[in-house]
Amino acid sequence: IASVRVDKTWIINDVEYDDPLQPAQFQADLELTGQTDPQWSTVYTGYQAGDDVTIGETIDEALLPTGCTVDTTGTGTETLAAGLNTFEVVNTVECVTELTLLKSVVNPFGEPEPATSWTLSAYLPDGPSPDPFFSGTTGVTSEVPPDVVIAMGESSVPGYTQDVVPGAVIVPPSTGSWFCSLNPNEPGSTIGGENGTVVLTIGQQASCTATNTAEPATLTLVKEVANTSGGTAPATDWLPAATPEQTETA
Repeated sequence: IASVRVDKTWIINDVEYDDPLQPAQFQADLELTGQTDPQWSTVYTGYQAGDDVTIGETIDEALLPTGCTVDTTGTGTETLAAGLNTFEVVNTVECVTELTLLKSVVNPFGEPEPATSWTLSAYLPDGPSPDPFFSGTTGVTSEVPPDVVIAMGESSVPGYTQDVVPGAVIVPPSTGSWFCSLNPNEPGSTIGGENGTVVLTIGQQASCTATNTAEPATLTLVKEVANTSGGTAPATDWLPAATPEQTETA
């Protein structure tokens, strides 16, 4: 008579977890010959010495973060001995947590400034202020530590204002609101950025976009009166006006 128990260990970025103590994004179902719904670390009887059993697993790819790769050991076919046979399946996971900063420019009055006119920066809460953790022009990407608040800011370009979501609380070095989404950009993958900050969990890869909108031009009309011939009329007697020049369209 023989019995089988299969234990599970996760090693995620060099940190070891006994199942089910690993982070919730890392899940796998056991596959075991003779069992319809086997569970990790559970003893199953009904086997005989000399029986061959196949041990496998199905990783929940829907939960696995985009930036994580898994190497599995301990699966395959085993011949049972009499008594309790214990096996261990080990998943070694390497995760890269990554952030990309993007720039969008809107100018309803004419040709917008190139998106590369802005320098985009990401700051860590324990970083050497005011030095950014990384910076560059639109599309700049860097690996970042997970589970920390990352502030995002940008340089200024005259005539443009970074969009701020109503009710947002922007605290320097953040400079405005960002739209953040996971990569690939799937429905429902928005992860914030309204307050100028974002937090990525282990293995997440995200893009955050700051939008700048051109400010309307302003024109001030000033009336000056030179009463050189004895007049007394004040400047307020005139109503200065300006009429936009109409441009012809083809």
